Amino acid sequence: MKIREYIVQHYPNRRVAPLSPEAAAEDPKVRYDSSKAQKTFNIKFRSLDEMLKDFMDFVESYSY
Repeated sequence: MKIREYIVQHYPNRRVAPLSPEAAAEDPKVRYDSSKAQKTFNIKFRSLDEMLKDFMDFVESYSY
């Protein structure tokens, strides 16, 4: 799931800028293998959904 889609789905009251046709057509396929870091440092990375939820909750906690 893309970041913009996550925000639209989970935070429907948040205004999200529309994508340009060029940006909407792009679908970058970037993959990272963090298994070596996890084994070396004995850590577990959080999922993108977890990070986005925490970030959006942080943003929502501010009154503008």
